[in-house]
Amino acid sequence: VRFGIGSVTVTDTGVGMDLLAILSRLFIPFATDKRAGFDLGRFGVGFFSVIGLGLPDPRSLSIEVETGDGTNGFSLCVRADGPEVSSLVCAIRRMAPMKGTRARVRSALLEPEALRAYLRDTLHFFPADRALIEVDGTPINDGRYLMGGKFFVDSIGTAEETHLARYYVGGRGLAMGIGAATYHAGVKVEGCLAIPELSLIDFPSAVELTEGRDALKPCRTFHRTAAAFYRRLAELGSAPDTTRRMADRLAELAGQISALMLRSTAWSESAPELARHLLGPNRYLVAVERRELLVGFLGATIEDRLFVPESFWAEREWQGFVPGERELLETELEMSPVESLASLCWRRPDLVGLCALAARVERAEQVLVTAARGKRLPPGPLPCIGLRQTIIIREDAPAVTGLSEWTETYSLRVAFERACGTREPDLEREIIVNEPLGHGGI
Repeated sequence: VRFGIGSVTVTDTGVGMDLLAILSRLFIPFATDKRAGFDLGRFGVGFFSVIGLGLPDPRSLSIEVETGDGTNGFSLCVRADGPEVSSLVCAIRRMAPMKGTRARVRSALLEPEALRAYLRDTLHFFPADRALIEVDGTPINDGRYLMGGKFFVDSIGTAEETHLARYYVGGRGLAMGIGAATYHAGVKVEGCLAIPELSLIDFPSAVELTEGRDALKPCRTFHRTAAAFYRRLAELGSAPDTTRRMADRLAELAGQISALMLRSTAWSESAPELARHLLGPNRYLVAVERRELLVGFLGATIEDRLFVPESFWAEREWQGFVPGERELLETELEMSPVESLASLCWRRPDLVGLCALAARVERAEQVLVTAARGKRLPPGPLPCIGLRQTIIIREDAPAVTGLSEWTETYSLRVAFERACGTREPDLEREIIVNEPLGHGGI
């Protein structure tokens, strides 16, 4: 592929076309001799798509094609006198024998830099053994636009029907626009499905990319390839040089891929193995908006045991396979039965912090709370945390057993109001604006 000012030229050394192919295939919309699952292209609309690109500016449009099957050679030129299809004029003539095709498109509407970026983004994963693609003399699918990562090829299937599945995991793009592998819309790359983080999965004979992502049809090959890909992620997670951060990132990636690209194919049988190798024991799934609250409630040492997915999709996929926040709290705390705040203050008058809160609550008998005490870890700076319709209160927290410092009063008020669902601006206004600083409290 070579670009000029308002022009692009594509040359290949393929089988070319004879006159019959030009007249019966190239000029007839939706006519094609492409073989599904083997050849690139499928619908027979490429030539007319290029014409449609240039028709809005017909004076600058021209399409010149030279092609041959090795025995014959033909050239054709298409021009337009106006924006209507009826204005197109095509001339065909015989030329010296050649093999392959050279097509040149001229149009003032062409944007070379945008086309270069598009080709790099969509074809840098194209298998070089099929064809090496050069743009202005520089190969784009020889691996130079990839950095780091690992490439795998696995044999899947049965003895009667075997397929090769390819994966590329990790790495970063070297060129602008290839920060992550993109879905190869409209380009069939041996059934490849590219996934964020430069992870690539190949579904040989299972996916027609020209159908679009929404047309992916789960099948046995699809299922086996997804399962093999997850096994590879599990192996990467248990490798000696894989850090905790890398393993967590692989777990995030696995969840996103399952939800967004693989439609949870093979996930239910693969997730337990992935959790064992990537997350390890004693890890708990926590939503990103709950991380700060749990660390403040249970103490900073608990953070190493939290798995906090970045995306909603990964969190959704891991639910049910990794214990969650409730299991974490039950493991770390001894909790009394649920009761009202008024009842707890009556039963435990020694918890002076709660008694002070109850005096401020309009209906303390309607606020459900649970008194808890840590089994191993000392309390964090937040003495309260909300859990669904209940507030868990650390009875061993200094802010609950006594209010000797204004910071304890502040932390108790803030934690309690958050657990009750008070919006942050309202809480700040209540504490900072409406209440003056006084001796021994706010």
